[in-house]
Amino acid sequence: MAAAPFRIPAPQTVTATVAAAPVYNALTSLAALNAPERLPEADPWVARTAAALTPAQRARNRLVFEGLGEALTTDRDWPDFPAFLDDLAAQDPVALRDHALRRLAPDAPDLASLLADQEAFIARLARRYPDDPPDPATLAEVHALLNDPPALRQTLAGHLRELWDGALAAEWRRHERFLQGMTRWLAGRDWPPATAAETIRDFLGRDLPPAIGAQLDGVRRVVFVLSPHLGPHASRFGSATTVWVFARVKGAEGGRAGDERSRRAAIQGAVEGLPLRQTPVKRVELVGPLAALADETRLNILELLARQGELAAQEIIAHLDLSQSSISRHLKQLTATGFLAERRGEGANKHYRLVRGRIDWTFWALTNLLSGKPRPVAPADAREEQPPELRRFLDAAGRVANWPARRRDQLVVLDYLAAKFDPGRRYAEPEVNAALTEWCTARDAANLRRALYDERLLDRTSDGARYWRTAETAADAADTAG
Repeated sequence: MAAAPFRIPAPQTVTATVAAAPVYNALTSLAALNAPERLPEADPWVARTAAALTPAQRARNRLVFEGLGEALTTDRDWPDFPAFLDDLAAQDPVALRDHALRRLAPDAPDLASLLADQEAFIARLARRYPDDPPDPATLAEVHALLNDPPALRQTLAGHLRELWDGALAAEWRRHERFLQGMTRWLAGRDWPPATAAETIRDFLGRDLPPAIGAQLDGVRRVVFVLSPHLGPHASRFGSATTVWVFARVKGAEGGRAGDERSRRAAIQGAVEGLPLRQTPVKRVELVGPLAALADETRLNILELLARQGELAAQEIIAHLDLSQSSISRHLKQLTATGFLAERRGEGANKHYRLVRGRIDWTFWALTNLLSGKPRPVAPADAREEQPPELRRFLDAAGRVANWPARRRDQLVVLDYLAAKFDPGRRYAEPEVNAALTEWCTARDAANLRRALYDERLLDRTSDGARYWRTAETAADAADTAG
């Protein structure tokens, strides 16, 4: 019901939960293979797998997800993705076709007429998605399949089964246990009344991405899904009232000791502080957060922001009637320990909001430390397996974290990176970029790729589309050049 002209409506609060959502989780990972370049925060698995698809698989993946994705929406709670695939393959083809058509054209008065008129079908879908109209050629294929229900079912079930068996199943098993454990842990969290935007922002521990904010109209329920590959990402999946928000969990790779970027990320909100964490809690990690809480003024600031939401520094000063220097000092400590998120407003004014996930992390970490359970064994330091001249440039996970200044040291590091590529295998450019991003945090992939080529450690086709490892080392190349 519309609000009266001068009525100020109360904020619409939502219910929130954390769920495994194995079907939507797997489908979203497979859909990401269509455009890995648009997902800068995706796991390297996405780019590697996309590059390994055959041209026929790429074309079918676009058809399935960009043209027929509505047919894959489901209201059932599936135990796992294979169960969904088995059901999809056994569905009545006509019922599957009608489900897809109703989702594609929910307001169409006569679905039969759309099946008979391809132009009308394409025009209706173009009107439904004005900001991102589907490719007419893809819609023509969709229309043909809707008129051939057995072929429609075979295209959907056959393609998804092929990608699951060939690309995703083993990857999923690698992450499944951790995802399930963290989902169960987070599902017990009590969610305070809040709007959809506030709830998602608090869970992510960061400003709301515009692509997610644009999907919140009419949302009454938020389902958070821990993904091994994507995040932050959201979709309505055709629902009028529910949005699924995916938050990436880095799994074993994200929790290795010595990965400084992961360690810093682990104190910035609920997902970063809880799901990403696999290493044991150390006492020193709790000293700073608990010290920050052991002050009445700082507790007053947290309580104020919990009630008021985001406030400018001057507003906090006015509420608490304290000097600017005193408030600034307390705000700095609360921000440094992750309890507050800071953003710059107009001019030099700064705004602050409470990061509820950091509070959750603090008490989770304290409970974990005092639980008396066996502490996990820290992973071995990968540097111990490397020669001394290389160790100082690596972190404990074996990534190149410091780029050497001297050329001879650079050649040692380039040899190390070149060894990450299998001899005799040809890599697409996105695969090379993904591997270099995974193994080096000190330089960007494009510069590294160029350096490996210049030093004759990688060779490539004339168009730069494919790369392969050469038999030379950097020392060999340097001697030849000399």
